[in-house]
Amino acid sequence: MAHAVGYELVIFGTSADGGNSHAAANRQGIPAILVETGQLGDRDPATVRRLLDALYRILHHLGAIEAPEHIKQPTVQPRDWIWTGDVESPVAGLWYPGAVTGDEVTEGQTIGRLIDPVDGAERKITANATGKIIYNMNGLSVRPGTHLAAIAAPHH
Repeated sequence: MAHAVGYELVIFGTSADGGNSHAAANRQGIPAILVETGQLGDRDPATVRRLLDALYRILHHLGAIEAPEHIKQPTVQPRDWIWTGDVESPVAGLWYPGAVTGDEVTEGQTIGRLIDPVDGAERKITANATGKIIYNMNGLSVRPGTHLAAIAAPHH
């Protein structure tokens, strides 16, 4: 199903933990995927069209519908990645990322810093895995446990 979407990056999770619908389906043995376009919830017509085209390709792949004539076939070859790490904020503070989505990082590399707004103390935040940042937090204020970044590595 993930390859039928037609997006370049296919990222496989390593755990069915979590409160989202695709994790819950996986725990029940039901195949499920999460399709994201990124861009912070952008709803411009091109993004909406890309999501709808992906939905039609999945439905066709599953045999639920005939191939719609208006759907363009993907022009990219999907690459498989494995989710290797989540970086979470250990404390509340102001988040200043030093690495962003798409950057290659190595385990232990500083990827940003948290500043305590009260006393100005700085805490360096490091990558907990080697790979590519596939998500990074863009908000300024964070609380303990906030996801600051997610890292994935190519699946061979």
